[in-house]
Amino acid sequence: MRISLMALGLLALPASAREPSAPGRLELFIAPEVTLVGLSAGVRPELLVRLGGEGPHRLRLAPGLLVGPEFTYVPVALGYRASFRDGQVVRPLVGAGLEYQYRFVSDGEPARQLAFYLEAGATFAVSSRLSVGLAGSADVTFRGGPGAGLGVRALVGWML
Repeated sequence: MRISLMALGLLALPASAREPSAPGRLELFIAPEVTLVGLSAGVRPELLVRLGGEGPHRLRLAPGLLVGPEFTYVPVALGYRASFRDGQVVRPLVGAGLEYQYRFVSDGEPARQLAFYLEAGATFAVSSRLSVGLAGSADVTFRGGPGAGLGVRALVGWML
């Protein structure tokens, strides 16, 4: 209910407030995250670099620090994100990439793993440079031991 009310409020913004005059090359997101497998929470800043001119293609770099009862989790992701409908209020996103995962385990040796991740979500334009949204991600480790992960991130982003 809250999301739909927020989206309706955003639709009331004048087009000039929602649409940037020219697409920025860089986007910075602050992303509080909760992982559901392993139960850890923290923050994961994201730097997105637009590939080429206008269009949905972005390179994503996202280091993080998440703390939980079983381990402290330090992921570093490098991947691709497609963010659609620039200039509109609702902007769906999908992405994929590789993630190096380092875990300081409370009762054992540190774990080092390499994983493949997929992500999906949407952002909502608040102004020409500010957006908010949600994204979910799933990952599967393929080096350093088998495992799966699932996480949810809130996104607050600025176009630079």
